[in-house]
Amino acid sequence: MEGGLDEDDYGRVVPPDDFHFEMVPNNENGSFYGYEGWRTNYCKLLDEHPLYCDPLDAFVGRGFFFMTRQKGAIWNPDIPYDDLKEAFDRYNIVCGIGSDGHFTPDLRMGFEMGWGGILEKLKKYQAINSGPEHALFYESEIMVVEHIIAFLHRMAAEIRDLAGQERNPYLRKNLEEMAEMQRKNGRGSARDAA
Repeated sequence: MEGGLDEDDYGRVVPPDDFHFEMVPNNENGSFYGYEGWRTNYCKLLDEHPLYCDPLDAFVGRGFFFMTRQKGAIWNPDIPYDDLKEAFDRYNIVCGIGSDGHFTPDLRMGFEMGWGGILEKLKKYQAINSGPEHALFYESEIMVVEHIIAFLHRMAAEIRDLAGQERNPYLRKNLEEMAEMQRKNGRGSARDAA
């Protein structure tokens, strides 16, 4: 695990001492790549990730590390891009090939549909785009969203337990609302949960 970092505020927390996550490689170099590698490891992480909730913080389920920094080699050596390296050097291009950061999700879709709605949409379009060239994509996306929903429900149960132990009535109410938000967002839209 990485521990604390002197970098941007990523919303991460230092993991418990007893948490050790082992990646599942799908390449002989010990790293993982592609839909199968990422979905397997991300879903495994969601299943094993210790739950974290601070009753004074509305951001629940904080993470402990970046998978990219734990996985080993970033780019799959079986897919070389040597033909591009000369241009990178010539034009002083900082290459982002293999990086997974700085993607912006469609937040409006997330707020309007929630994870349950996103799962329904994926299943709808999986049926429409049923050819073998789309199978791995939809299978992977659905698997990840199902694990995200399970994580949200696991987090909701943990927060409900914390609420039951909380003696401060204001914090207890906040925890109860946080738990309900996690549960509802796993089913439908975040707006429905508000």
